[in-house]
Amino acid sequence: MSTISQLGYFLILISIIIFILIIDTIIDFKFNMLQVISANSVPFFKNSNIIDSNEDFKDKFLDIKSSINYLDKYNDFSYKGRTIIKQKYFKLQGIYLWINNFNNRSYVGKSVNLYLRISKYFSFNYIDTTKSKMAICGAISKYNINNFTLYILETIDKEKSKEYLSERENFWYDLIKPSYNIQSILQPFTGSNHYRFGKNVPEDIKLKISNKLKNRILSEEVKINHMIGAKRKSVYCYDFDTGKYLMEFDGIRIAARALNLKDSFYIRYRIDKNKPLNVTIDNLKNKMLFKSNKINNDNE
Repeated sequence: MSTISQLGYFLILISIIIFILIIDTIIDFKFNMLQVISANSVPFFKNSNIIDSNEDFKDKFLDIKSSINYLDKYNDFSYKGRTIIKQKYFKLQGIYLWINNFNNRSYVGKSVNLYLRISKYFSFNYIDTTKSKMAICGAISKYNINNFTLYILETIDKEKSKEYLSERENFWYDLIKPSYNIQSILQPFTGSNHYRFGKNVPEDIKLKISNKLKNRILSEEVKINHMIGAKRKSVYCYDFDTGKYLMEFDGIRIAARALNLKDSFYIRYRIDKNKPLNVTIDNLKNKMLFKSNKINNDNE
């Protein structure tokens, strides 16, 4: 009797394994079909030259490939292939490279979790929503992910900082000259190197911005359209000591300009927090309180 029971359990186990394999095959088939469909679609780039130009790009990876000690190379992006990548690079940070097998154009990227970042390129939804923003996604949408080769260039110790990770990405960028990296400066404009607010912005970038904005004259119609289209929040101003209503502005930035404040943050932070701010109005110093809703009082 026990032998028959064991055979029954064995048959059930085999049935479950077969069912899982069938589901896995169906998922792979659907994924590949979506990629084939996307390969035949036209990318949404306003300028299709971003991914289709006949220009002689100078991506250098294939020229220097023999002298580079990269870690891994992948061409199989089926479920099985993705599983191998996951097992090896999940939660590892490092630098990766995509090569288009049709035109040898390339893209260098970095991530603090290599597999999670790379897996985005396997997602049809991600590629479809970003193909108009990133040249590499536009190329994958057109040529199909199966016509690309993935290289893992290096992994970096978790103890290393994000700044070091960016430095390594820039090193590979300078070495390979990947044409799918549209930005010539890979580090994003955030924090200290932000082109508007940073203190360490390179002088050449400042000069480019200055030349772009120099002698720029907006017509009154354009100014009015900007004001109409802006999402403004009315600002009501009160004397902090007496509670007397003083004035109203159509928006936080408008109030900041009128009160000669260098940044709207000073007003935005104090709205509805009962935090006064010393400002000068008509050459008189007032301790002013800002509100987003007008208060009815007898002192108006």
